[in-house]
Amino acid sequence: MYLLNYSSNIIIESFELVKDIDINDLPIVAAALLTKSVLFTGDKKLYDSLKMKNFNSVIIHLNFVNFYDYEFIRSHISGKCFW
Repeated sequence: MYLLNYSSNIIIESFELVKDIDINDLPIVAAALLTKSVLFTGDKKLYDSLKMKNFNSVIIHLNFVNFYDYEFIRSHISGKCFW
């Protein structure tokens, strides 16, 4: 029962994050939230909107080559990410 309630909260939070962007992004955002992972995306609209909503566990592919992002990944990620 606890897992069901926890998962429901993740779905609701994910919906709130993507409802004005693209509802098709809900599963990947939910997976990142559920596993406490960083979301890698090539979708600039998704990236910008999530950042504006203070969802900071997102990195855009275009910025991946940036040294700052590389250091962020190395120092804050424990091997979990979603592409």
